[in-house]
Amino acid sequence: MSIDYIMARIIRTAIAFLVVQFFSTITLVNAIEQQTPFPLLEASGAQTGSDVVASVGVLCNEPALLLIDKNNGYVRMLRGPSPYVVAEGQYSSLVGAKASLIVSYDETQPSSTLVTLESGGVALVKTNTVNGKCNITAIPASVYTKPYKILSMTLFKQYYGLGILQQDDGSFFLADISIDSLSDVVVTKAAENTSLGPLLPTGFAWVSLATYGEYRMDDNNQYAVGVAYNKQAGMVLLRSYSVNSSAVSVSNILNTITTMQFTMTTAPISMVFSDVYGDGAPSVMMFEDDGNMTLAWMNSDGSLLTSNIFGPFKMEAANHPVKWGTAVAGKFFTNASSEDAGALILNNTLPQEEQLIAIRASTNSSFFQTNVLVYGRHAHWTLRRKSFQGLQAQQEFKVSFNDSAGNVGNLSGPLTDAEIDQIKNMLTSTNTNTYAFSICDCDLEPGVWGRSKLWAYSGFIKFLMATQGFQVNGQQLRVWAGLLPPSEDHGTGACRPPPDLPNTPMNETAIFDGLPYSAYAKWGELLGRLATLYPHLVSVDVDDFNTNVGPGQVFYGDAVAQMTSAMRKRAPWLTFNSVVYAPFDGVDGESSRSPDLALILDAPVFFFRNAGQGAGPCARPECPWGPFSGKREGQCLAGVCSEPTVFNLGNEVEAIVQCLPYGRRTIVGYYATGHSSGGQPTARYVSRLLQAISTTPMVDGIMTYTLKSAVDGCSMAPPPLFGRNNDNSTLQRQLGCIVAENY
Repeated sequence: MSIDYIMARIIRTAIAFLVVQFFSTITLVNAIEQQTPFPLLEASGAQTGSDVVASVGVLCNEPALLLIDKNNGYVRMLRGPSPYVVAEGQYSSLVGAKASLIVSYDETQPSSTLVTLESGGVALVKTNTVNGKCNITAIPASVYTKPYKILSMTLFKQYYGLGILQQDDGSFFLADISIDSLSDVVVTKAAENTSLGPLLPTGFAWVSLATYGEYRMDDNNQYAVGVAYNKQAGMVLLRSYSVNSSAVSVSNILNTITTMQFTMTTAPISMVFSDVYGDGAPSVMMFEDDGNMTLAWMNSDGSLLTSNIFGPFKMEAANHPVKWGTAVAGKFFTNASSEDAGALILNNTLPQEEQLIAIRASTNSSFFQTNVLVYGRHAHWTLRRKSFQGLQAQQEFKVSFNDSAGNVGNLSGPLTDAEIDQIKNMLTSTNTNTYAFSICDCDLEPGVWGRSKLWAYSGFIKFLMATQGFQVNGQQLRVWAGLLPPSEDHGTGACRPPPDLPNTPMNETAIFDGLPYSAYAKWGELLGRLATLYPHLVSVDVDDFNTNVGPGQVFYGDAVAQMTSAMRKRAPWLTFNSVVYAPFDGVDGESSRSPDLALILDAPVFFFRNAGQGAGPCARPECPWGPFSGKREGQCLAGVCSEPTVFNLGNEVEAIVQCLPYGRRTIVGYYATGHSSGGQPTARYVSRLLQAISTTPMVDGIMTYTLKSAVDGCSMAPPPLFGRNNDNSTLQRQLGCIVAENY
């Protein structure tokens, strides 16, 4: 080993130490993660309404979430895993809805939904399937003869509804609420209403909130628990009921009452009784309208202790001003029959699982708003994170405006076996464990961005087949599927939908059914099916994603949820990791554009190009910008001028991370190639930036753009630059070796 090489290693170690010291002084919001009881699994932009009641269960033979707008009677039925609207309608008989419950009155009949009203009546929502489509109808309300107000309902022995009623004097009653199977009219069995007595402590004004549930604690008897609490004092009243008998009987009341007092920061808006962990120890969870949750841990005898009150937990990132309208716990059934039957959980992969679903009111205050948030077991998130944790990735070829075609031996496509072997050698030479393959079937048109025969869908399938079992440093190579957004198709429709191939079991043409390339929900279905055949397909990546969302764009509310649902109901490990260039809540004084996008991405791929500072040191006239530089603003990649911007990375990563849900991290992408407007970064820029990325907190991986190669070896000159800086004659070999050394 030469003295020069040893000295270079010492210098590189010293530089890395200084970089670590510099970035360790940056305060990152999520660097020390706040504990949250349950990770966010799904976030959907589906419309919900202004003020809704929610219930979960099986409708039209599949698990569903039903939302009813209290103000106008508008009903939406959603399916998942990422909740999206599959049926909707407006019914005047549902105006003033107070609570709802999906319930079956006969095991052989479809489920219906009971809806209690502010007026004291009970309406019925029925669903039926016609020609594969689920339809909704509403039956007008029956009205109680007594002045009861039903606070909430829940399943009781699966086929009954149990209501907690409140009289004008403040006393509570239980009511067996069921459906007359002959007339489909909601009735109450008044003779079985059993008074719980005036249970309210003197001097307390109770809010209209209560819940009821059943559970099995450590394989002992089942219990049903009724809970009500006071807005001001945070009083919790708990009573347990034995439900061991085969029939509903509200007379089996246990004389166990626990009264608990604690402080909540704001007025609670919803309460959930649920065993999210599925381990037999349920909790009572109280949601506040500011996004906080307080959790009461139940003892095995159904009692509560002051020491077992935890929270409030902030369920979202600090700069997401969550205003929840309601929350519901979903216990999902296994009787979904169709091949594509998904659920708001991942096809019952976790037995006994329940999930929490928080509902926001739809507003027009955000460019892109997520209205349905699903929380659940950590195992779901752990499975997905394996798809990108420790990412050392390289991305796509392009045929113009950069150097990648020349760097990789002028691969031209369609991909041959020899060319795939060449790509595999390049990935091995650079220690790359993930390759992002862009897909676009188009006519080759030299000089036009995004036209490459290397991107053909047939080549993508061939690459998946050839990389099964292919390892880099003992790890299976991971593959990402890259989709082009409309902005990169330049509005010409150049990318065609995938052709039907003989070497795949599905009919791609039938899946798209005449729809264009931009039918991204169809891509979700196709890629989900492919991932079950090739499990090393782990992610879907949409380039320039954050510039293609919102009103009038293809990525609006339901559209993203339909795509991710189609992916994950078939392959639950598939992640949605797409490109962003600036903080979700705006940059350089821009108004907040899409902060909620951070909630739907499993890990954003943040491409650093100095967007926070803008042109900065690249504003000088001698800086070599790209051929389409225009105003020379908004970024800094121009040769040696860009090198000082490396030290802006930490601040920009912080701005990205502070919008992410707790427990999530970002992936950092960077330019090791010529940029059409920004210019060509130097070897020193790439070397220092890679070192900085590797020491920045809350970063889960690195994406190199575009593919580099070190197959020719790296012994010609010592690291870290493997040659002279800013030497175009050796730049490509240097960049390949820099990537290999840092990976």
